[in-house]
This record gives sequence, C-alpha cells and structure tokens, in this order.
Amino acid sequence: MLAPRDFQTFVFFDLETTGLPPDRPRITELCVFALHRRSLLQRPPQDGTAPRLPRVLDRLTLCIDPQQPFTPAAARLTGLSQQGLAENGKRGLDQAVAQTLGGFLARQAPPLCLVAHNGFRYDFPLLRTELARVGAELPPATGCLDTLQAMRELDMAHRDTEAVLPGGGVWLRGEGMERESGWVGRNRGGGWGWMG
Repeated sequence: MLAPRDFQTFVFFDLETTGLPPDRPRITELCVFALHRRSLLQRPPQDGTAPRLPRVLDRLTLCIDPQQPFTPAAARLTGLSQQGLAENGKRGLDQAVAQTLGGFLARQAPPLCLVAHNGFRYDFPLLRTELARVGAELPPATGCLDTLQAMRELDMAHRDTEAVLPGGGVWLRGEGMERESGWVGRNRGGGWGWMG
C-alpha cells in the first residue's frame, strides 16, 4: 500500500448531481483539477498577497445530462436542469466521458490521489458507480483523500494539541499526527483511503 508521501499527483474534484443519496443521484457536472506534488509543496508568497493557484495545473469540466429529473434543491443549488443540459446538447455519462476522464488521469504522474470534500460518503462511491455503469473504472491503486474528514481531524487536533498555520500551510503537531515535507500534514488515524 502506498504512503501519502508517495503520491505524485493530487486530483481535486467536485461533482454536481441531481440530488442526495436517498434520491439515487446522477452526476450532472464533473470538475477536475490535477496538481503535481511539487506544485503543492511550493511556499505561498511571503509578501502578504493572497496565494494563487499554481501555474502548472490541468483542468477538466464536463456537463452531463443525467437523464433523470433534478430535485428542486439540487436545481437551485447548481443552477443546472435536465432541460437546460438537453437543450445544450449534453449527453449522459457514457464511454466518451469515461474515456475523457481516463485520458485526463493517464496524463498525470502516477501514483494518483483523488481529493474531494465528503468524498468517502458521497463523491467517490458515486463516481465509481457511474463509471461502472459504462464498464469503466479508475486507474489501479488510485488513492483517495476526503477533505471533510481531514478538516474534522484538524479540528480535533486543534482542540487537543497545537495546530500551527505558517504561511498559508498546515503544520500539525500532537499525538497521532505526522509532519510531512513542506506544509502537507496527515493523520495516521484515517484521512486516507484506497480505490482500486
């Protein structure tokens, strides 16, 4: 099993969907940003200006006709609708979408780690389900990081131990915490997962 420090590319992604799990949601938009480890470990500017996204960054955004209605809440939140997607000629999640995503991921330096907020409970399982419908899957040994779980662990660490935020990064100290090179920290207790 790979250690978090072994990942070379972090693929941040967000899904828009027709609703939440009780409504059997389908993906309506997929947005992906891929950053190499080197870009993430660069120090932010020390002149007081806001950090900017790294210049070397791959992006992919696809709108997808879910071929089912949106819940009213999802339509309001996303600004998307099945009618709007259909009127703009967007097709469902098919082999073309799977191949496009697969090609995007294949261009990144392995091993990869997918990063999503609430990923373990929502985004990762939904993405796997949608890809499986068209006979596709993620690359083998793709790691996963859930930022919601990581934020909760940081909050717990802050209550029990010291959490220092130097120059826009995260440097964690305390029982169960490890410091990795630069400003990337992780908790041995379970902020990481595996797909594949």
